[in-house]
Amino acid sequence: MDEQLKHLSKVIVTQLGSRRLYAVPLALQNRNMLEHFYTDIYFKTGAIRNTPAFLPGLINAMKSRNEPGLHDELVTAFLFFGLTYTRRGKQEKTITTLAEHWRKGGEEFCNLVTQRGFREANAVYAYSSAALETFKKAKEKGIQCILDHATAPMRQEKDLVDSHRDDFSEWFVAEADGPAIDKYTERQQQEADLADVILCGSTFIKNMLIESGVDASKISVVPLGISGNPEFTYKRDNKSELHI
Repeated sequence: MDEQLKHLSKVIVTQLGSRRLYAVPLALQNRNMLEHFYTDIYFKTGAIRNTPAFLPGLINAMKSRNEPGLHDELVTAFLFFGLTYTRRGKQEKTITTLAEHWRKGGEEFCNLVTQRGFREANAVYAYSSAALETFKKAKEKGIQCILDHATAPMRQEKDLVDSHRDDFSEWFVAEADGPAIDKYTERQQQEADLADVILCGSTFIKNMLIESGVDASKISVVPLGISGNPEFTYKRDNKSELHI
């Protein structure tokens, strides 16, 4: 992986949600390698400073979508898309409808990113299911593609769960596969094929990717870390009940 990435100097990060609490774009910025960061819902630090504390719950909740260390001018947020995507996702109740929602949302997000362009980047960093169209455009321009496979491929993950169906039948709700699952898993496969480097957080995900046919030589395991030295304090009360 080091050989593949050593020539990269300016990276665009594209990310749905607050994955890893924005650790990836922040780490790149701190090394002067972040060309730009595209995301969905994000409150820029300057906007938070000028926002009253007593606002509707949704707005206050959105304020957590922020990383104070990120420079506002390096962030583009597609707010309307993000709000619509989040609202629709809460309406989906089955894995089939969720898969279709994720696929369509990923495609729409990628199209928003490519419309804004790659600026002076020589690499793009994207997450599984929200990378395909971005990678296709990047490849046309000779830009390196880094895929963060935060979870196992859906097909392999679903097969693993299904293999234990008989052991825990009372936990399962029968749901047949359909075109939506196939389209989603095909999207994940195409993203992995286009990626020059694939990062994942565990050997479990790496093994699942290899099982799906991905070239093992381009997969690297990067365990999640923590920043600083967190301190935890707990104040006991006199109650004997256990609250979870």
